[in-house]
Amino acid sequence: MKKTYFSTRQQGSLLRLLRTERAITTGANVPYSIRRQPARPPIMDALPAKKIMKPLLRIAHLIDRLNERIGRAASWLILATVLISAGN
Repeated sequence: MKKTYFSTRQQGSLLRLLRTERAITTGANVPYSIRRQPARPPIMDALPAKKIMKPLLRIAHLIDRLNERIGRAASWLILATVLISAGN
């Protein structure tokens, strides 16, 4: 196998290239517009984001309302059990 020798100037260029590549892939000290973005799943390109997000947001709001009602009911039940046990 033949060894390849680089001049000092070529070595400096290669090191700068490697540092830039590492910085771009890790996002260190690189503007956001230059950073490599993760690949998007193909389904995201096929469907518009609004069509996907609206039903999911509705479901999330429904779950939030349900959790709030359950929390209120639980707090009232806890208060009732405390008052009943204090009366005994």
